[in-house]
Amino acid sequence: MKSLWNDEEASLYQGELSQRVYSSRLLGREPALVLHGGGNTSVKLNEKNLLGEEEALLYVKGSGADLEHIEASGFAPVRLNPLLKLATLPALSDPEMVNALRTQMTRADAPRLRSRRSCTPSCRIDSWTIPTPMRCWPS
Repeated sequence: MKSLWNDEEASLYQGELSQRVYSSRLLGREPALVLHGGGNTSVKLNEKNLLGEEEALLYVKGSGADLEHIEASGFAPVRLNPLLKLATLPALSDPEMVNALRTQMTRADAPRLRSRRSCTPSCRIDSWTIPTPMRCWPS
């Protein structure tokens, strides 16, 4: 498969989240990679919260967002450290996981999250392309 990445076009997207928007749109343009409207992408960032404290966040593509046309507002920022603690649990039901995700979001207007995500040490996660050496929750 030929890469659609264009350095000149990518340079218009400043910042990690904007770069994730750009790469998500590229993935969304390729029907061999995603079904219409499907696909999952994420990016891990450190940002200051309202108190000025650095906080690790996982920006996750929201449910219903079309990768080909996604905007930054289509990603939900979730506090990463509580999610990593949940990964140590022997089991976590879907309702418990959904509740944990919703209560750890940093934006009240963030899009809903419905699917499970895999935790990896990498910064960017494309759930259909990156091998997952560690699962957060059992399948």
